[in-house]
Amino acid sequence: KPHFDENYAFARALTDALNADTPGICRDVMVKTNRYNQHVGDRCVLVEVGNNRNTLTEALNSMRPLSEVIAELMTCK
Repeated sequence: KPHFDENYAFARALTDALNADTPGICRDVMVKTNRYNQHVGDRCVLVEVGNNRNTLTEALNSMRPLSEVIAELMTCK
């Protein structure tokens, strides 16, 4: 898959930065064989927020740290 290395590195950096700020906020990066438009370019990742064990409030509260880390990583290219 084109851009796999760049996208995987970006996903790891995103996860690491979020967990450094708020330990345990992210699970490890999962690699699957499906395509979710990540072949389009570098730094294309699928972000899933919350799961069946989270409340809506918890999921919504994670948006600010997520957006801040994405913005920081996107300006570091």
